Amino acid sequence: MLLSLYRALLATLALSSLVACGGGSSSDGGSTTLPNPTVEPTVEPTAIPTALTGRFLDSAVGNISYVTETHSGTTNAAGEFTYEAGETVTFEIGGLALPATAAGAIITPLTIVGTDDTSDNAVVNIIRLLQTLDVDGDPSNGIMLSDALASNSTQLDFDVPVEDFASNSDVLDIITAGGQDVVPSGLVDADDAIAHLTSTLDGLAATADIVGVWRLSSRPEVHVGGSDAGIAVMLSNGDYYYIEVNEINDGDDWEYGTYSYTAGMLSFDAVLDLNDAIGPGGAELDITLDDDTFSFETDDTRESGDYIFSRVDTDANDIVGTWTFSGALEEKILFVFAADGTYMAVQPYEVDDDTGFEWGTYTVSEGLVTVSVQKDLGASLLADESSTVTFSASVDGSVMTVNIDDETVLLQRI
Repeated sequence: MLLSLYRALLATLALSSLVACGGGSSSDGGSTTLPNPTVEPTVEPTAIPTALTGRFLDSAVGNISYVTETHSGTTNAAGEFTYEAGETVTFEIGGLALPATAAGAIITPLTIVGTDDTSDNAVVNIIRLLQTLDVDGDPSNGIMLSDALASNSTQLDFDVPVEDFASNSDVLDIITAGGQDVVPSGLVDADDAIAHLTSTLDGLAATADIVGVWRLSSRPEVHVGGSDAGIAVMLSNGDYYYIEVNEINDGDDWEYGTYSYTAGMLSFDAVLDLNDAIGPGGAELDITLDDDTFSFETDDTRESGDYIFSRVDTDANDIVGTWTFSGALEEKILFVFAADGTYMAVQPYEVDDDTGFEWGTYTVSEGLVTVSVQKDLGASLLADESSTVTFSASVDGSVMTVNIDDETVLLQRI
């Protein structure tokens, strides 16, 4: 009943400790001094990595270098980078560093400059430069920087009038040597750059309304197949998780991927889809959204009526909420503890050749959490099928410390 990713990490750490300490049995026939059996050794909890995932957006800015106090690398095509809570992040175009800012789930040029004004000189200069450096010249499909920029050593001052920045010879040198498919003669138009950023910000605002945990609460009057319970989780970073629990045709399964929400259209792109045609993967839904529900008409000619999903209360209050103990971008294990006493856990990437989900109920009493799993497929996350497990949990801000199977696991609220 131990979390499978934790088990893999712990085994690695334990082996490292054994080697470092020269541990092992003696083979020279000599006597072995045993520790005093009355002395209980003090075992310090092993701190499991709690790296978080952020995104750098004008649209998604890919292949730009970043550095935090403990992480560094280049963003992927989704603009993702890793950081720890409380760190700062600096994005760099070769040797040209953008202003440092507090790391978070979403970073935009507004965040970097520290303003809400899209016409601020520094903001406009940054977005014009980024959009001009986009390899294919079309920021609407994402901004991807060329590897050629890694050798850039030119420094720029972004906090200057827009006209002065556009005519700066150093700026022109950078953009003409930027490795784009078509060499530009100047920066993109300032109004066009602002309009593009504004569109991205509007999309973020719309997405904020759909972020959360949703449970299928109503089906069409004439219903074909489907599930007894469907739970969708939409995260602020654009990831989604969806699990199906179906007593009728043994259709229990789940999927994971990315989503977008713009102007009432909710679209899903499944990265890993194990529930065939039941889940939302690949769908483009014209939804009606309010604070507590979203709904859409069925497109199945055999059905009539709407599907309705209701928001699940996961307001940050002790254990209630959405959690991960992701140690890397590809290990996006998710735990959701809802205020109504239900929980779900999903492991979307293989760890020890295992993926899967759990769904069930939980109770909390005096710091002890008792989980009763009702559906268990694949990975052993908190409990095994038809079993109950009790563990201690304490919450300090955005970190939950879980003691389970005599091991300590740290979960990060997301």
